[in-house]
Order: sequence, then structure tokens, then C-alpha cells
Amino acid sequence: MSLIICLFTISIMMLLDLETMAHWFLLPITYCGILVGIDAVNWMRGRLDFMSPRGLFGAFGFNLFFFSPLLHVFWGYQMAYLPPIQDWRPWLGWMAILNAIGLSIYKSIISFYLIKIMPKKSTRRNFVEWSINWENFPKILFSSMLITMLAQIVIYIKFGGILGYINSFEESIGGNSSESNFQGLGALFAISESFPILLMIGYAAVAPYRPKWQTWPMIILVFIIFFIVRIFFGGLRGSRSNTLYAMIWGAGIVHLYVRKIPMKLVGFGILLAMIFLFTFGVYKNFGSKTLEVLTAANVFDILDQQNRSMSDLLISDLGRADIQGYVLHNLMDPTINYHYGYGVTYLAAILEPIPDTIFPVSIPNKITLGSDALYGTQWIDPRNSSRIFGLSGEAMLNFGPLAVPFTFAILGFIVVFVDRLRYRLSANDSRYLLLPMLILVSGILFVYHDMDLIMIILIKQLLVPFLVIKYGSSVKPRLQIKK
Repeated sequence: MSLIICLFTISIMMLLDLETMAHWFLLPITYCGILVGIDAVNWMRGRLDFMSPRGLFGAFGFNLFFFSPLLHVFWGYQMAYLPPIQDWRPWLGWMAILNAIGLSIYKSIISFYLIKIMPKKSTRRNFVEWSINWENFPKILFSSMLITMLAQIVIYIKFGGILGYINSFEESIGGNSSESNFQGLGALFAISESFPILLMIGYAAVAPYRPKWQTWPMIILVFIIFFIVRIFFGGLRGSRSNTLYAMIWGAGIVHLYVRKIPMKLVGFGILLAMIFLFTFGVYKNFGSKTLEVLTAANVFDILDQQNRSMSDLLISDLGRADIQGYVLHNLMDPTINYHYGYGVTYLAAILEPIPDTIFPVSIPNKITLGSDALYGTQWIDPRNSSRIFGLSGEAMLNFGPLAVPFTFAILGFIVVFVDRLRYRLSANDSRYLLLPMLILVSGILFVYHDMDLIMIILIKQLLVPFLVIKYGSSVKPRLQIKK
């Protein structure tokens, strides 16, 4: 089925524009699409669980490695604020070859896991089990929710209320202030933006004991409330990814701890997610004028001018072929005079959460190396330097194109680790409330984001909920179980 979908897509594009699409770059891109599409098809058909890291990687990777680069060529897409490349096809093709080798390594690791490791899962080794301690958990949860709510109130007070908060965001839209209004508030955001997920954790902890809370009308109502709360706790800053990941985390909590979510609802959720990403992408550019823009007669012209069209969403926001192909093109250009980082961006990402008062030493980071790769070593414009390069892109910044396939081996081992961890947890283990975020990291974040963003997301999203679960749970050994 993956093969049929890929060939059908390519056939339609070639029928519509044979001159543009008839190029050797289709071969490696099709190979990538077939490989990653297998897990995508199994995920959509329910053969892989909704919260399977392999399934999520397949679903998102199908656009990442197949659909996005095809649309890039088919639509003649060019990246904003960068000198255009006359013919993208060779660079997307070479990038697809590197990704194809990497995906082959990834699939080999997954196959070894399924053949050699999974058959032995009938025997579980002794390890501890976490269970909610109902004597301490409510106190810790409610006090944490109170603290996070107060933190958000303090933020709104600092900006003169919700409208002032939105106005501060609008001042940063043009890039002139570089979001200076929000600088220095990272620790406060990390606390305040945990409130929505704590609310979802509280619901999931109680729902198994109240059958009425497990009905679909109640679950849908909970998701609506969760989304609205998430918008007011961080969403108004225009961060689409944080909101989307929080919604997936919330869905994972319900799926693993309350009630299995059928794939029909997942498909409907994907549609809503696309609408959200598109709408909030417009909000990210226009702020309070979003509704006015979306209802304008020349809305498509306005969105094209601001790089917020549907093509930008599918190719740039949900893809990395554009930025990775551009980096590969520039690394092969001797006039760029680029110097590899040899792992410095990963080190900078690990050190970034440490306050300057403790570790004042500044080292080159992804922004520095990324800017050198995109503009040359004499780059001047800092506004356009902080792009997201993804798994393959950051590997090239540090070690060159030949390092790309090896990063997929790391991805494979991470996916296997998280998949095994999920199996080893018992049905009522309270760590299931945290597991969806680890599944997100292995299935989506690791391949889409750079290490610095992954570190920030983990700290902001996971730290407070982890402390609540850890100190609100009782830890006891679980006996060995043999079938």
C-alpha cells in the first residue's frame, strides 16, 4: 500500500508537470517514501498503536521525507529571505540519498528489535512500579496547579493584562524587538505553561474511578477545555509547536491511561491540527488582525507575501527538505568557507539551560553555525539565522553530509528504548502520564527539531509534571511475571 500511494502521487505530479518532475531525484525520494510510508500506513490502519513512536515517526516522516520535497519542486518553492537556488532537484535528490541510507539503517535496527528482542518479551525482569499515592498526590497536584496559575497571573500583570500581553507579542512580530519583551522570563514560562498538562493529569488520575468521566462526550469536553486553557497559558505568544505537542501529550494521556482513542478520531484530530497550525501561523504574523486578514478579499495574496500560505505550512513548517537541501547546497560551495562545528551545537544545547552566573562561558551554538552555513561566515542579518535544521540538518552543520545516516541509527535506538519502556510499564503505572512526552521526543521531536529546542521543550514541558508524578507516587518493586 505504501508503494501504491507513492507511485500514485508521483504519477499525478508527472501528469500535471512532466518537464519539472521528470528528474532522477524522484528515485531516492520515492525510496524514502516507501520505507517510511510502511509505518505510516500501519499506523493509520491501527496495526501500530496511536502512541507508538514508530507510528508517529512514520506519519510525520511521510511528509518530511516524501511529500514535502515533492511539493517543493512541483510548486517551485523558494525559501524566504535567502538567495534562490535555480534548480533544487539535485540538492533535494542528494539529500534524499543520505536520508535513504539513514532510513535503511533505522529500519534495520527496528527489524532487529522486532525479530530478536520482542519475541523475548514474555519474560519481564524485576523492576519498580509507580502508583499514585492518594494521600500525597492531590495535595501536590493542587499546590502545583496553584503555583503555575499564579505564575501566569504574574506574567499577565507584568504586561498589563491579556491585551497588553498580546500587544507585546505583536511588537515582536516584525522582528525588530527580537521578542525582547519576553526575554528573561523563561523560568517563569516553564512554570506557568505546565498548568494545562497538570489539569489533564488530574483528570486522567480520577477518570478510571468514575465511569461517566470515560465517556466520549466527557473526553471531548475535556479536550476543548484543555485546548482553551493551553491557549491562555502560553499559546498567545504564538508558539504553535508547544501547543500542538501539549495536545498530543494530552491525547496520549487519555489513550494510555483512560480510554483508547480510535484512529477515526485521530484522523479528525489531524484535520483540526492542520487548521490550528495554519490559523495560528497567520496569528504569528498578524496578531490581533488575524480575523481581519483571513476574511479579506485578497487573503491569499496577503498570506503569500508574508510566507503563511498552505505551501509554506506543508513545505517549511511541516518539512525540513528546504532548509536541509539549502545547507547541503552551501556546504558544497567553496566560496561559503564554512567550518564544521564537530559537535559544538549539541554541547551548547546541553549547557543552554545553565544560568550565565554559573557558567558564563559562551560557545558557538546552532544559531552561529546555521548562520554561517546559510549566509557565509560574514553573515550580518541576525533575524533570519535562528532556523530549525532538524536531525539531518544539525548533523551536517557539525560533521558534514556523510554524518546524516548515522543520526538515524541513534534515532532507531531511541525509538526501540521508548517502545520497550512502554511495554515494561504495568497498566496502572503513573509514569504512563509522562510517557507520551518521551514518545513525542522519539517519534517527532528528535527528527524535526534541533537539540537546543528539544532541551528547551523537555525542560518547559516535562520538569514540573515529572516532579508532581515522582513525589505524588508510591514506588514499590514489581514481581517478575512469566507467561
